[in-house]
Amino acid sequence: INTWYSYSTGKIKFIFLDSVLFSYNREESEEDTLRIKNQFAFLENELENSMVINEIIPYYNQKVILNFHIPPFLNYFKGQFLNNWKKEYIDIYFNFVSKYKSLIILTICSHYHYSNISVNFEKNRKDVIDGKDKYTPYGFVYQLPGVSPSNNSVSGYSLITISDNGIED
Repeated sequence: INTWYSYSTGKIKFIFLDSVLFSYNREESEEDTLRIKNQFAFLENELENSMVINEIIPYYNQKVILNFHIPPFLNYFKGQFLNNWKKEYIDIYFNFVSKYKSLIILTICSHYHYSNISVNFEKNRKDVIDGKDKYTPYGFVYQLPGVSPSNNSVSGYSLITISDNGIED
């Protein structure tokens, strides 16, 4: 059984992945490894198809929203920085969102039952004057609140309006 899928509505394609398979807490079986490989192949195929559609029909300009249960990372939680996925899968995620940054406008996650917005950054050059790395923002990760209280958070929910003109919260 594949637990990942996609669908399109208007100019927006939603891609849902089974991020439980990527969790650093999970013992990975041979079957899991194959499912993860197939899932990332599915993701790349879906993103490539959207790129082709946008090349063939430029005015269509399809955009993608990725959806996971467990977010790849959490900037700060209970006094510490956390990675929720195994590092190799976080790297694959960042490679996809960097490569397809013209398509992926948002990643939606849950799991921790509170609202959080993170920004993906890409290291793209060194400053010629001070030699420091310079980063360009691309894409957002929106973590949705839960309707049940967990981790000392308040119950909540979000309504997001997504149209061909953008996203409204």
